Amino acid sequence: MTKSRRSKHFDILGEQVSKQSVYLGVAGFVVFIAAILGGGYYLIAKNRDSVPRSSEVKSVASEPVSAKAEPLKPLVAQVTPDAVSIARELPSPPVSITSLPGLLERHVTATRFDEVDGFILNGEVSAEGNIWDLTLLARQPNLYKLKTEAPNGELYFEYAYDGRQGWLRQSHDQLKETKAEFYMSMAVLESSLTHLAWSYRSAAALEGGLDSVLELRPAEVWNGHNCAVVVSRGILPFPIIHYIDTGTFEEVYRRATVRGMNDAAAEIELHFAPADGSTPHRLPMGYELYIDGKLHDTVTYTKIRVNRVILSSLFDAPSDCKILLDLSQP
Repeated sequence: MTKSRRSKHFDILGEQVSKQSVYLGVAGFVVFIAAILGGGYYLIAKNRDSVPRSSEVKSVASEPVSAKAEPLKPLVAQVTPDAVSIARELPSPPVSITSLPGLLERHVTATRFDEVDGFILNGEVSAEGNIWDLTLLARQPNLYKLKTEAPNGELYFEYAYDGRQGWLRQSHDQLKETKAEFYMSMAVLESSLTHLAWSYRSAAALEGGLDSVLELRPAEVWNGHNCAVVVSRGILPFPIIHYIDTGTFEEVYRRATVRGMNDAAAEIELHFAPADGSTPHRLPMGYELYIDGKLHDTVTYTKIRVNRVILSSLFDAPSDCKILLDLSQP
């Protein structure tokens, strides 16, 4: 009796197809379906993990915001110089200033001038195509000194103010008293960079009240800056009008009306260059000086030193000084 052999083919639609081919095809199809199902499950699980749970969202939304919460960090880690330049040209958003002490507190916090007992600045003065070296010294409460010198050292002007008396020394012909007084006034305006902060903490403000030395005026817009305006008087020889940017709380502009060279009133203006951030104390990096609306010279500081030892004797009039001026206010 012979054994029947099993067929090695399937009869599909009248065609003989190898069983091995059929089995391999079915296996491949099963593997393909399994891969699709597995990938879909992986994507669903991944998306589920990336979405916060509703309970977590509710918890965060309902949690009260603390007044001491840290500010959000900027999305951009680095700011390019071009971006800084553009930002400085845009007007700062206005801040409502309701009191003089509130403004001054913001000013000293932003500039840290209340930490400054004195400073030494070195730089250059550019005027009418000539460049002179400049040295400026200041010490609390109101000692100021400014010297400009030609690069060859042959010509120089030196001014100082001790809170009451000013003196002037120069390398060539002496100036007439009215002209000397005008240049002295200009030097006081230029050198008293921290005057607002020092006035705020001064003995005069403590004894006579803050309003006796500083006055808050209505806000103004100057050169695209939203500014709080303060008038200082009683400490320096003449009143000064200060413009404080209410975005940075740094002084951007000041002006004063003084006795001019021809005995007529003259207006002196300083347009300050912003601090460059090289020191924690926000001293400007220079300024443009205008007299009666015309640019007189441009000052650029190249070296700033703060809280160095500065002897008060450096502001005393030297023995060869021929011009002494009583600049105390009447």
